[in-house]
Amino acid sequence: MPIKPAPVKLSCSFCNWSKVVIPQSDVVTRDYVLSQCPTCGKELSREQLNKAKVILHKLFK
Repeated sequence: MPIKPAPVKLSCSFCNWSKVVIPQSDVVTRDYVLSQCPTCGKELSREQLNKAKVILHKLFK
């Protein structure tokens, strides 16, 4: 049975770029597997988001 991936926040501590990726289904997009910052090329940090953070992101998007 397919399992939907958890929402994550990708962020770069070098240039402060960030993006929240909330998968709509079990299909993983290219954004979900990013490992390098598209702006500066440094390594991205991944933070798994809980339900409260996902709701806040959707409200204040």
